[in-house]
Amino acid sequence: MSEIIEKTYKLLDTLDNSEVIKKLTKYKNIIEQDEEVLSLVKRINNEENPEVKIKLRKKLYSNPDYQNYMDAYNELNYIVLKINKKFAEYTNTKEGNCRG
Repeated sequence: MSEIIEKTYKLLDTLDNSEVIKKLTKYKNIIEQDEEVLSLVKRINNEENPEVKIKLRKKLYSNPDYQNYMDAYNELNYIVLKINKKFAEYTNTKEGNCRG
């Protein structure tokens, strides 16, 4: 069991030092300082009109820093999904349901 724990910590360390985390962190810091991006996100979250939301999202996704952030975010989500799928296989549970 200690081998599994040790390798899990190694996996976490590897993930922490991975390019995807570095990219995600870099672009997160950039977009957190970008008033236009923050304003667009706020407007999207407060907008009720679906057509206006789509226009705002298109404008947001035209920002290269936001695109890079979302690419890294999606890549990380894919990695997490793969880990969860393996966990579910080992524990004979459905993904996202620890109780089985």
